[in-house]
Amino acid sequence: MGSPRGEGLYVDEPDHVVWLSAFCIDRLETTDALYSACVTAGACSPEPLSYPGTGPDYPIPHLHFEDAVAFCAWSGKAAPSEAQWEKAARGGCEIVPPPTCGPEDERPYPWGDSPPTCDKANFALDPDRPWEGCVGSYDVVGRRPAGASPYGALDMAGNRRELVNDTWSEHDYELCGDPCIDPRHEGPGERQITRGGNYHEGASDIVVTRRMLQEHNSGTVRCALDL
Repeated sequence: MGSPRGEGLYVDEPDHVVWLSAFCIDRLETTDALYSACVTAGACSPEPLSYPGTGPDYPIPHLHFEDAVAFCAWSGKAAPSEAQWEKAARGGCEIVPPPTCGPEDERPYPWGDSPPTCDKANFALDPDRPWEGCVGSYDVVGRRPAGASPYGALDMAGNRRELVNDTWSEHDYELCGDPCIDPRHEGPGERQITRGGNYHEGASDIVVTRRMLQEHNSGTVRCALDL
């Protein structure tokens, strides 16, 4: 987990080994249609629907953290921890031999080491001109199978930032013990962490290690289930 010193932002460093208990995670980002079903059931706040996506199969774009927690609970799951999210996006050390953690496991993107292209991620080709990116807005979830993570999760780079169940601290990685097991810095808080980057962010901001501070507590979510 994380970036080697000098290779990422200081809040993404250092790289360190994390041990996680078994879990499942949604293959796709939560869509407008799924969240609407939760609202209809009376389990979710209707407020985020005043900021709709482009259609039922697009990611719900403006969930507050509490809304994400409510939706995941309604679906029988929970918002993932930051560590769960990164493992789902990056893959564990068992993916590439040997089965111990090493440089070969520090893939910067869900699909591997190659730079992002529009068939792998919805991102900004030029962050200064996001309207000229792959789409210039959110896109239908699951449209880019070439960008799948090692476990088959889609859209974990670009499209829409995803909320995780951790609050922001610049020193989370420094404080994690050795061994670092199931780390959690659970919210809610005014400074929530989001992962995965957005459609209007460039290649350096959609890497799997990038930790974003979401001061307005909004994004989409993919839910997780501890096994």
